[in-house]
This record gives sequence, C-alpha cells and structure tokens, in this order.
Amino acid sequence: MRKNAYIRLLSPCKNLSSLLKVHARIIIAGLGQDASTTTHLINSYSSLQRCDLARSVLDSVPTPTVVSWNSMIRAYSRSNRHQEALKMYRSMVDRGLEPDRYTFTFVLKGCASALDLQEGALIRREVCRRGLETDVFICTALIDMYCKAGDLESAREIFDKMPVRDIVAWNSMIAGLSHSSDPLEALSLFKKMQLTGAVPQSISLLNLFPAVSRLAAIDLCRRMHAYGIRMDFGLEVSNALIDTYAKCGDVESAHLVFDLIHTRDDVSWSTMMAGYAHNGCFSEVLDLYDKMKEIDLQMNKVSIISALLAAGDIRDLEKGKQIHHFAKKQAVDMDVLVATPIMTMYAKCGELEKAEKLLRGSQEGI
Repeated sequence: MRKNAYIRLLSPCKNLSSLLKVHARIIIAGLGQDASTTTHLINSYSSLQRCDLARSVLDSVPTPTVVSWNSMIRAYSRSNRHQEALKMYRSMVDRGLEPDRYTFTFVLKGCASALDLQEGALIRREVCRRGLETDVFICTALIDMYCKAGDLESAREIFDKMPVRDIVAWNSMIAGLSHSSDPLEALSLFKKMQLTGAVPQSISLLNLFPAVSRLAAIDLCRRMHAYGIRMDFGLEVSNALIDTYAKCGDVESAHLVFDLIHTRDDVSWSTMMAGYAHNGCFSEVLDLYDKMKEIDLQMNKVSIISALLAAGDIRDLEKGKQIHHFAKKQAVDMDVLVATPIMTMYAKCGELEKAEKLLRGSQEGI
C-alpha cells in the first residue's frame, strides 16, 4: 500500500481505537518516521483531543519538519493548552528551525488565549524582523491578541496598516471594539466593512451584538435581525438576537424570535429566561422553568440561576426550594455561580438562617 493510501485511512478515524489501528499499520509499513505521514498523525490525534499521543508521534521523529512542529503548536492551542503551545514554539526556535507564517499565526493564537502580551510582543518583533508584518493571517492573529488583552490602540494600529484585509480581520477588530469604551466605533467599522464590498457573516453579527446591546440600538438590532433571516444564519444568531432584544428592553421581540426557533437548544431557553429576568418579568422566567421541567429538557446553569433570581424577587419560597432541590439533583448547587443566587433567594424570602447556614457550608468547602 502506498503512503497516500495510509494517509487517506486517517481521515475516517473518528475514535481513538480506529486511529490506533491505522497508526500501527503505518509503523509496520515503515512510515512511522515519514514527515508527511507523522504530520497527518499529529493532526488526527489532535482532532481527538489527544495531545499526549500527538506529542509522542512528534518526539519519535529524529528531525521533524517545521510543518510537524506547527501541527503540534496548533494542537496545543486547540486544546486550550496555551502555555504548552508557547513552549513548543520556544523549543522549535532553540533547535534552529525557522518559523514560517503558520508558526506565528498558531503561536499568536496561544498568546491571545493566554493573554501573554509580553511573549506576543517578542513574537511580533520576530515577525517584523522576517518581513512578515503585512501578512494577513499574522496581522489578524495580532489584532485578535491585542483585542483580547484590551490593547485596542495596538490592534487598531495593525489593522489600519494592513494593505489587504480579509473578513476575519474585520471581524476581529469589530469584536474588540464592541467591548471597548466606545461601542459606536464598532458600528462605524461595521459600516466601513460593508462599503469595501465585504459580505457580513454570522460571526460578523455575533461580534457586533454586544455593541448594539450596550447602546440599546433597537433599530439596528431589527436591521440585523432582518439580515440574519435573509442570510439564514441559524440558531446561534437567533440566540444572540434574543439576548440583544432583551438587553435593548424589547422583550416581546425577544420572545417572538424564541417562538420562531424550530429546534431550540438549552442556550435558547436560558437566554430567554435571562432576558425576562433582566427586564423584571419574573413570572415569565418561572413559567419557562416549569415548561422545561414539564418536557424534560436539559437545563444549564444560566437557566437555574435565572429561575432562582426570579423566585427570590417575587418571594416565592416554595418555588425557590424546588429549584434548589433540582440544582442539588444536577450536582451544581455547590458551584459558586449557582450557590450565590440560592443563598440570595433564601435571604429575600426571609429565610436568613438558611441562607447563613448555606454560606457557612460553602465557606467550609473552600
């Protein structure tokens, strides 16, 4: 069997057992140290969140290529092991290998997630030294890193100097500005993006919704809603619309979006409940809670928290006790995000001793 045939066998492997069998066949065929094959193996193990096995493949190769190192760096970043990704980059450089554009893109994503601006600044210096400061992928990774770290001035400096911008670069900059002290700038950039001929994607709207919510720009929310329907953007945008309408104070439109979703997930329900709670519609929160219990839907922590807050605000102790019991059954009652509204609910309902007892119990468990 030829090498490419073994590589093709890796694609259908959706579980560890089948992947290990193909790996064994690759070793028997004498391809266990082949650069191309090992890179595909690293990617396959990475897709199954098995960075340990991916790393063992890399370590088994006497002289792995830059492509193999890049795959390992990306594997760590995908698994949220960002410090390991940075260590891999340093180790690669220490061995005298020359990073390429993909190396910098992957390692900068690690810096962004780890909020390591110091390492990011050093990598940016290396990027400039190699004449890659205008590379669209590297620039986008730098913009994302600076935005996540709150350094919007540096992010905008890089963005403005880019000779060519793709939709990902626009989306990254809009996302950063949406959470800035001037969300209007996010709206301005969104308009500029459209004037360049770039077509907004679902992620473009998702990145802009926080700015719309903070500005309570209900008219813009409606225009984005219409655009989302026209483009058939799907569930994630619908869930974000529920949240944005509710934060803009239009709970009726939020519920209309909720009602029109054909296949709601737990985020749809929890977002609608949180939206009602945000607008003081506590009875409606508890109605949705009861409906979820009635049809035996999976309930996440946001739904439970919203229900607890609603029970406390309308002083419905019996309903609060039911929700507390449900939280215990779901083994989330000791989670600080849930435990705090449980105590708040009991305190608001006049059960101060119960609230204090729960507080002591949570402190003892720390």
